[in-house]
Amino acid sequence: MGGSVRYFNQMKPILYLKQLLIFFAFYLLVALFNDGFMALDEYWVGITRYIPAQTSDMMHLVGDDDVKSPMQMLPMHAVAQASLQLGLQSPYLQYRSVIFVLAFISILIYALALFEFCNHVPADAEQSKFLILMMAFYFGGAFALTRPMYESVAAPWLFYSAVKAYRYNLDKDLKSLLWGVFLGSVAFCLRPQLGFCALIFVVLPIMQKRWKDLVVVAAVGALFLGLSGLPDLWLRGKWHHSLLQLTVYNYQHGADYGNKPVTFYPLMFIVLSLSPFLIRKFTWDQTKRHFTQFKVFWIMVGLFTFLHSLFPQKWERFMISMIPFIVVLVWPMLWSYHKNWRH
Repeated sequence: MGGSVRYFNQMKPILYLKQLLIFFAFYLLVALFNDGFMALDEYWVGITRYIPAQTSDMMHLVGDDDVKSPMQMLPMHAVAQASLQLGLQSPYLQYRSVIFVLAFISILIYALALFEFCNHVPADAEQSKFLILMMAFYFGGAFALTRPMYESVAAPWLFYSAVKAYRYNLDKDLKSLLWGVFLGSVAFCLRPQLGFCALIFVVLPIMQKRWKDLVVVAAVGALFLGLSGLPDLWLRGKWHHSLLQLTVYNYQHGADYGNKPVTFYPLMFIVLSLSPFLIRKFTWDQTKRHFTQFKVFWIMVGLFTFLHSLFPQKWERFMISMIPFIVVLVWPMLWSYHKNWRH
């Protein structure tokens, strides 16, 4: 009990409460008042599958030739069905309940991730508060990250997994590593392409030559991979059927949706990070410290960019899952501007 009290006091829960409440309230208001959708996939391969709840059937959320996983559809379907059981007969209200419930869960996960990150990153309280406000008011963030689409729903789990990887890189705590694998596995279930970023949990033990941790994380990761393929086996008769379909389909038909160069995502990172507006002179030591301190986030961004650059179709909405990473990586630069601004 005494250890728990000391840990609670060490975390200083009140320190970032105001900023976290601002973040939570702003995102929740956007989720409440925004009832549109931002991508055709969100409608045709999403909304029409689980709305109206009266005619939605879990066994037919995905077809035999579908590249979507039943695991991706199940959260939306479950909330829509729950709203129907609570008496919401209107498809519109069912859809609004899906938006609100999934957004609420995402916002809560973001808040927990930010709170944990701010209590471990070597920065003063004011700088950490600045990060939370950046996350709250990053342009397009509140809209894109509260949508009931796969990139959005998976994003908070991937970000929280990155925070756990950051903690493991600091204190070599195996518990942080295992929690990170779990959170990354949830992100994988909600958007399989993001599972590639979970390789960070293999990379870190190798970099630090912690071979016991590598064996443990490989075993746990293999277990989660096996379990996540069971819904496909149950509904479609083949283990990870949708993942195989997705890989083959992207290889064979990706060019049907456009063929953009490999520079597309690196340039998108520059645009979304507003880097052209944040150019200033940084010494080599400052740059080196930045890459060293945030190497976990840089590696995960690199893994994301590598995988998504392999296929010809490169859509902007895929970047939604990277918005929290962009905010964290731009944070030191913007904070430097804020502190050294000359009126």
